[in-house]
Amino acid sequence: MKSVSGGLSLLALAIAVAPPSAAAQAARVHTSSIRSGVDTYERRSLGGPNGVPVDYYLSRPAGRQPLILYIQGSGCAPAFFETQPGQYASTIFSLTTVAHRPDHAVMVVDKPFVPSRPPRGGGLATGCPEAFNRTFSLDPWVAALDAALRDAMRQPWVRPGRILVIGISEGATAAAALAARNPAVTDVALVGGSGPGQLYDFVAAAYAGSGSDAGRLKAIEGLQAQLAEVGADPDNWRKFAWGHSYKRWSSFFRASSVDNLRRSKARIYLVSGMADANVPILSTEVIWSELAPLGRDIRFRRIPGADHALVPAGSDFGHSFPQIEAEFAAIVDWFDAGPDAASARPRQGLRGR
Repeated sequence: MKSVSGGLSLLALAIAVAPPSAAAQAARVHTSSIRSGVDTYERRSLGGPNGVPVDYYLSRPAGRQPLILYIQGSGCAPAFFETQPGQYASTIFSLTTVAHRPDHAVMVVDKPFVPSRPPRGGGLATGCPEAFNRTFSLDPWVAALDAALRDAMRQPWVRPGRILVIGISEGATAAAALAARNPAVTDVALVGGSGPGQLYDFVAAAYAGSGSDAGRLKAIEGLQAQLAEVGADPDNWRKFAWGHSYKRWSSFFRASSVDNLRRSKARIYLVSGMADANVPILSTEVIWSELAPLGRDIRFRRIPGADHALVPAGSDFGHSFPQIEAEFAAIVDWFDAGPDAASARPRQGLRGR
């Protein structure tokens, strides 16, 4: 079974309490800047309780522009890493291309205690620092994202009114949870995202393919046994399953993006590869099948033959880069068009839009 991961190509803790007041938070903010290619990002460090950092990067366009928050996939890769003195590269390829456009302020939050360079293992956490695994789980991660988002909303070059959150793989679960937590999020896009809790992804994968029912039952029994171990020790960050700690899995198993999106009023954009082996598209279909009949503004882009990274069958990420990049550009175009563009089209009942 593969780890549920966004990978490096699609590749940021605060306690789960209300964010501090603007005055109190501003007193602790430290800023610096980095350059990635021709683009400059402001790095903002908010500090946090018990020495846990909340660090994020925000592009600074000319004039006031709408805000886009990227949430990366699993693992502990930093959003940016230094390639040579004073020059940085991003582990989130579409972040930099969108930030290069002058019509949005684009941000990404580092997960707490990430290393300075991408570790081996891609989206797995087995090679992550001890401090990362000790602290990482969904609720405090979403609290950190919320704190960073509220700080970014106060910056003078961010236009109030509409905010897009793009979540990739594991980040899609966090994006849905953030949309439920913060009503300022008006638009949310899930790329290769789970519908119910992530356990469902493993169940759906067990039923996929051409194996026998006996093989499927054996796979389900293995899932049940592993779930029982995680459930018996849900806060253990030293024990691992499928490349991540029990603490991480227990929090993501409990989180349903269907329920979180139902609590949010945000418009929804879904995009998934129909050959995704990490998060089977049937998991994402649960979001559409539950929310489309309720009249929610939801669009689902299903890509035939594409995998978890949206790479078409028979290709690789490098050769497919323009095509994959176009999928992220389509998300931003959908955001820019706004709800009025959707309401101007004829209603399509229960079909995808």
